[in-house]
Amino acid sequence: MSNGLTSETIKEYGINAGASVVGIAASKDLILAPDGFKPTDVLPECVSVIVLGAAFSQEVFKGIPEYSESRNTMLTAMTDMAKKVAKQIKANGYKTKAVSAACRLPRWLTASEPDTLTA
Repeated sequence: MSNGLTSETIKEYGINAGASVVGIAASKDLILAPDGFKPTDVLPECVSVIVLGAAFSQEVFKGIPEYSESRNTMLTAMTDMAKKVAKQIKANGYKTKAVSAACRLPRWLTASEPDTLTA
């Protein structure tokens, strides 16, 4: 049976996993996310979403190779952080799903039609 985890405990898990910042949102507040990207699309019984953040070093913006290498390293690190946090939450009896920081962009963000948003 699950015990009541607090926001502070969850944030501590994130910081201890290596995140610089940790945020928590109610999954119902993300209802406007595109289909396939709503929290309940990933975990139907989702109640909360935990977001981990970390800053890039300013040095990586000196050039494309430095940025690309650093981005790839950061994506792997962020995914590993998410897995660590998910594991700790699961150990407390909750269902979890760690989502990779390197997820594929939805079609509407990469469409090439003139009146659509492009990334």
